[in-house]
Amino acid sequence: MHTLKPMSATNRHTRVRHSPHCHRTAEEPAPHPNPWPDPTGNNPGLLHHRQTTAALAAATLLAVTLTLLTPTPAYPAFTPESPLVNGTAYTLQKSEFQIGVWDISYGPFSWLTLSSYIWPWLVKVPSLAAKVRFWHNDTWAFSWKLGFFSVDIQDINKEAAPAKFRVIPSELTASYRLGNSLELSLSGIYTPVVLEGSYEANDLQGAAGYSNVQLALMATWKMSDSWALWLRTRHLLSIDASATASATHQIDPYTKLTVHADANVGEIAQMGFPQTMQLVPGIAYSGSTFNVELGLGYGSFNIPGINFMIPQKSIVPFFDMYWRF
Repeated sequence: MHTLKPMSATNRHTRVRHSPHCHRTAEEPAPHPNPWPDPTGNNPGLLHHRQTTAALAAATLLAVTLTLLTPTPAYPAFTPESPLVNGTAYTLQKSEFQIGVWDISYGPFSWLTLSSYIWPWLVKVPSLAAKVRFWHNDTWAFSWKLGFFSVDIQDINKEAAPAKFRVIPSELTASYRLGNSLELSLSGIYTPVVLEGSYEANDLQGAAGYSNVQLALMATWKMSDSWALWLRTRHLLSIDASATASATHQIDPYTKLTVHADANVGEIAQMGFPQTMQLVPGIAYSGSTFNVELGLGYGSFNIPGINFMIPQKSIVPFFDMYWRF
């Protein structure tokens, strides 16, 4: 039978063992603590490991929280090096991304920004836009933006009659800096919309569409490198709505009648300045990567991308949140 004696206080690294075959004592090193969990759960090494892991996780969470909550105006969007892009003539920096809740943008060059709306792709509506800043200096900047939308009604509703929308908005913008705090941007927007397809169970084939001209103005007052107040206004200057169609009717076995028609949508054509407009004030925050804009105004709501202004007056909210890196 093996009998273990307690270790002495002066030498805790040795263990005394009595052998049944001899009366000599043998000293051997004490084993290291077992690093693996044991069934009883009484493992000092495992407890120390868990405490260290918990401390590292808490420190990491604290660092991430402080990074998100602490204003870091190292690369704010309200400086000439990293200006506000939406609604102005400026573009993203070279190799810079801007990912938001509505769209995503990328700057392959400092003078070119490519963008696309995110949510329309979920219903098979492709969209793409290219913005070119073709001239700028310390005070002025000029850009031209061309977009494209394509909507196939049957991609959304298989039972609908075949019809396709084509929207190609074009936007020319000029931005001007008045000192270090105030900036003005003026945009002229031309949006042709064409609908091609058939209606009434293939009895009517034709095309309908409208083209409208809008004027947008944005004023930005920089309070600091991270905070700014802005005012956006948009006016529908003119709209040209028209439709062409043809219908074929079989009167008798020997007679077929084809009717061609042209029409102007008068009620829509009467929508224009100053009836259809909006005025939205707001505030913007810009950190090192995180940006958010909030606004609330009144007027006619404008559908982004296709630039169709709803004539009814109502409260017009504005919300945009994005990250630049």
